[in-house]
Amino acid sequence: AFSPDGKTLALALSKNGATNLYLLNLQSKQLTQLTRDWSTDTSPAFSPDGKSLAFASDRSGTLGLYQLDIATQKTTPLTNAFGLYNSDPVYTPDGEQLIFTHLVDGAYHIASLDLASQEFHELTSGLNDQSPTISPNGYLVLYTSDSHRGITLKQTSIEGDLNHGLPV
Repeated sequence: AFSPDGKTLALALSKNGATNLYLLNLQSKQLTQLTRDWSTDTSPAFSPDGKSLAFASDRSGTLGLYQLDIATQKTTPLTNAFGLYNSDPVYTPDGEQLIFTHLVDGAYHIASLDLASQEFHELTSGLNDQSPTISPNGYLVLYTSDSHRGITLKQTSIEGDLNHGLPV
């Protein structure tokens, strides 16, 4: 994931038997390790202000989302109360919400989490909705949906109600 200023890349690298998060300064090529854990830390996403990273990790025994303060390297769990599988985090442009893939009852949905209130919402109801991304204006969520007809790109609003599940 590129930092908002484009000067740094956040990476998940497997070194020494563990997958941890690193920052790569694109000018100096300096690599800085951010997490030091035997769990698997993946899918880093920068907050819009570039001060935090959201990422997926199995450090609690299930795949959940965490937020890492880059300056202090303090990690905060975000989704442990919301099921056994949460991945693919992406911040809304205002930094107030995370949009992510959430597993419920054997189906993958796109969900949102308000970071201040901890309010959780499922935005989609397909069987295999994954890989969310957000439009620059923050109103639309694009995601892939895999069905018996193949993989399609679909969209919904940030509230989950506009063009819900319609192909793009």
